Amino acid sequence: MLMNENWRSVKEEKMHRLNRLLLKAIHESLDFGEVIIRFIELNSSIRKDEIVYNPGAFAREMEKIFGVSSAIMLEAIVKRLYTNLGIKIENKKRSFQEYIIEAAKSIV
Repeated sequence: MLMNENWRSVKEEKMHRLNRLLLKAIHESLDFGEVIIRFIELNSSIRKDEIVYNPGAFAREMEKIFGVSSAIMLEAIVKRLYTNLGIKIENKKRSFQEYIIEAAKSIV
């Protein structure tokens, strides 16, 4: 698992909760969310229970599969996740990873 400095300040329990919410957002925002997650699991080292620890790798895998269209999908996931968390998207110029880091900081 890759964890950078930003993740170290977030408790493990919160990360598990965020990962569950992230998976829920993926399923709710993409028609084939479960299929996409399974495909990524089968074709990379990313596991669904670890997406929150390496969202950049998840975003790269999405781009490999869907090309430039992945940006729209990742944006839909972020919007759903933030809605589920009850937080507002402040800056639309962030990467998927940066949005997930911000979401992790908001978990109570």
